[in-house]
Formats: sequence, C-alpha cells, structure tokens
Amino acid sequence: MEGPRSGRKSRLECTARVPMNFSAPTRPCWLGSGAGSDGAYYGAVLIKSYGLFWRVDEVDWHPASHSLAADGLHRRALLGHRGEIRPRVRVADFWDQRGIYILYGNYGPHYVGITTTRGLGIRLKEHLEDRHRGDWDRFSWFGFRGVLDSRDTAGLTPLAAMTDLKTVRKPLMIREMEALIIYSMGLSNKTKTRFPDAHDGEWKQVLRLQREGLVTKLRPGRHPVQRRRRRPTPSE
Repeated sequence: MEGPRSGRKSRLECTARVPMNFSAPTRPCWLGSGAGSDGAYYGAVLIKSYGLFWRVDEVDWHPASHSLAADGLHRRALLGHRGEIRPRVRVADFWDQRGIYILYGNYGPHYVGITTTRGLGIRLKEHLEDRHRGDWDRFSWFGFRGVLDSRDTAGLTPLAAMTDLKTVRKPLMIREMEALIIYSMGLSNKTKTRFPDAHDGEWKQVLRLQREGLVTKLRPGRHPVQRRRRRPTPSE
C-alpha cells in the first residue's frame, strides 16, 4: 500500500497552525477537517461570541459627528451587554467584530454573509445602502473574536484578537454547526444546544434607553446618588 506523500501536511496540522486569516493562500486547508494521529476526526471551532435578533433602529448608523457621545463612547457602536446589575454588568462594542451574520426581514432570514477583513458594523452599514436596503430590520451575528475579562479606560470589555483555530473532535464541531442553525432560526430547542467556545453565552443588544444607565454602572464613582427620602416629623 502506498504511503502518504512526503512533505504533505495533514488537514489537522494545517487547521491547528494557520491563523484565522481568510485571505491567506492556505484558506482551503484550515476550512476543512480531517483525522488526527490518534485516528479521531477533528474540525475547527469558530464561534466565540454571538448576539441574536438585534434591531437595526437601535443603532446610530449615521451620527452627526464622529466625536464621542456624552457617555464617553463612540456614537456609532454595536453595544452588547451581559448582565444589568453592578458589578457583574459587562458591555462590549462589537463594531469591529468578525464573523457570520444574518439579516432578517418580514418573512424570516433574508441574507447570510461573512466578514473577515472588515468590521461587522461597517459591513452591516453597507447593507443599509446596497440592494438589501429596506429588506431587513433585524440581524444576528456569530463572532470569531472572543471577549476578554478586562476593561478599557471607558469601562468597556474589549474584544480578543483573532487567534489560531481551536481543533476539536468531530462531535463538538457538529454541535457548533447545530447551534448555529438553531440560534439563527430562533428555534425552540435553543436551550439544549450551546456553542462550545462561546463561554459568555448570548450578548444582548444595548438599547438606546438602556445605554446611559448601563454605561454609568461600568464606571466607579459615576453612578447617580440615591437620595434618601426625608422622613416626616411627627409635627407634619
């Protein structure tokens, strides 16, 4: 029986070493999967964070100024949050996220796209002005960049850098594919399926009315003072 060709890399080796750069000439290699030296079938886990059914009208796509808003954050942002109570509340800006996105119209999913070299926010903004204009009002996104545990000077939780793919056994890869379909379609069995590498769970969209309150909770010493009600005296 003829042995493997000399110098030819297995798909597993390529998947494990090639960084997540869709423009690289080795793209077909890491997008695939294959058997490892132990005989198990391996593939790649992609989704690190996600948001479901965010509303288009809750994003300031065309701010009058590119300066910072009164809360110190960029006016044009895709803000998501985890939790609402201090100190567990976390807010992240996913404008520069990379990943898969789905646009929804009146009759369900309208368009599926992927962005790898430009930010998610820029790509979505383009769809508001191209041939998809007026055909969608919500979107879901499934990001290739995770979210760090630290906070920046504005109190936001920054996104992690694009990293090498994580290789996993076939059952785990299948779970991710199943989760992507279930979550993007809003199916009822969502609670039974998880993205293996999206440890934070779903990021909820920060609505316009929530923004000031949530951002205030991120910054110690800047939350509104709770005034105590004065107790009436017996003479009153």
